[in-house]
Amino acid sequence: MLDGLRAAGRAFSNASLRRLEIAWFLSVTGDLATTVALGVYAFDVGGAAGVGLGHIFGNYLAGAIRNPAAADGQFGRLIFGFAVIAARNVRT
Repeated sequence: MLDGLRAAGRAFSNASLRRLEIAWFLSVTGDLATTVALGVYAFDVGGAAGVGLGHIFGNYLAGAIRNPAAADGQFGRLIFGFAVIAARNVRT
């Protein structure tokens, strides 16, 4: 534990590493805040079904950006996910 604190102290004594760590922290915090805000908005607009649709579409979009060649193969699963959420919404 003490070694880890010493390493952190050495890293934060370097101005470039300190700026990098702070930028990383703020980037992750902003990403999480955006995710929470979009979830709250989706719930406000469409309830739990809206959150489910947003989650399915967001995962598809993230995967399609990472691997565009596989996006066409996953499109059917995206439509199936939308259909399941829509069917559950109609039922309730």
